[in-house]
Amino acid sequence: MNTTGLTEHSAKSHKHWLVFTDLDGTLLDHFNYSFAKAVPMLAALRQHDIPLIIATSKTFAEVQPLRSQLRNGYPFIVENGAGIYLPLSFLPEEQLHQFSGVALHQGYWRLALSQPRAYWQTLLTQAAKDFHGLFASFTQLGTEGIARATGLSHQDARLANEREFSEPVLWLGDDNRKSQFIVHMTALGANVLEGGRFLHITGNSNKGRAMQWVADAFALRDGHRFTTLAAGDGKNDVPMLELADAALVMRSPVNPTLCLNRSHGYIESPCAGPLGWAKGINHFLQLGVS
Repeated sequence: MNTTGLTEHSAKSHKHWLVFTDLDGTLLDHFNYSFAKAVPMLAALRQHDIPLIIATSKTFAEVQPLRSQLRNGYPFIVENGAGIYLPLSFLPEEQLHQFSGVALHQGYWRLALSQPRAYWQTLLTQAAKDFHGLFASFTQLGTEGIARATGLSHQDARLANEREFSEPVLWLGDDNRKSQFIVHMTALGANVLEGGRFLHITGNSNKGRAMQWVADAFALRDGHRFTTLAAGDGKNDVPMLELADAALVMRSPVNPTLCLNRSHGYIESPCAGPLGWAKGINHFLQLGVS
């Protein structure tokens, strides 16, 4: 395992951890979406009362069944940081008023950090004139196309298309035109985040900003600062990995390993997928899970 600048002693000295994790290619296997090899670590986190906060490009609808499978009752971040959901019992309503933009939504407190999906669909329709045939949005792909592109079941593909704040794009052109497309969309006011499979068109939001908001909410609730540990494998995870106190850069079976600007406080996982995730998390938290 490649380690950079964070000793086991310094990791053990922190008492209050928050673990933020990407899903696909990180906690979930890139190919079959299984987290079976991470089950012992997930149990250890619960045993030690260490919150695990999902930070994903997935939708609210997708995350709900996953949270049940993971036995996870903590706040969660969706659509690359464009939306944050808190359980109703997480903070008293009077404390939530300290944060602007929080509203009730589908049985949770929700903070929206981006314009709605329809706004980005309109911009993509305009962009199609200059990049005709070079991309396919989720709207264009539909359930059938999303299932083919991701390997998801039709049911899961339908949930993936229930987006609130963003529009994923499957890029069909070369890298040069992709760079031009990103510049074009950025000039229109979009934030283009590159994930493991798709470009995500959204607003002025990212996983790093959302992570900080959630960490602040935990600190307000519990009365002390938390040490943040973030895990991810895609370019859309970089803002979170750069901002966290400690970072686990996941090896990918399909993409080059990310290079961060930070010079210390991070490691690369020893292998890809949930087993590499578990070993990397254990390196920092030293919970004795093999």
